[in-house]
Amino acid sequence: MENPIYVKVSYDNTIFARREILSSEINLINSVKRIKEYKRLRDEELLQKTNLKKLFTNTKDNVRKIILTVPKTEGIKKAIKAKGKIEKKKASSMEDELRSIKDELRALA
Repeated sequence: MENPIYVKVSYDNTIFARREILSSEINLINSVKRIKEYKRLRDEELLQKTNLKKLFTNTKDNVRKIILTVPKTEGIKKAIKAKGKIEKKKASSMEDELRSIKDELRALA
């Protein structure tokens, strides 16, 4: 068996090393806390996403049920088309009015 070799370490170096070791332990403990909190938040996020997906699915199903139960009539489609035509007419009449005003302004200039 070999003879052990002893090394003398100064008191200042011992204190410095002890402080560094304790500081490292504190940092490791804080890191473990952060990792646990991160995992908890990820689990909470997953739960919220799952609940949100369920709500979207239920809403989508309810909308489909409503669409299927509401009677379909041709009158609604015609009214929608007529409304679009009226809006186009209003827009074109406004453009005509705008042109006539611009023409009057040119005539006055």
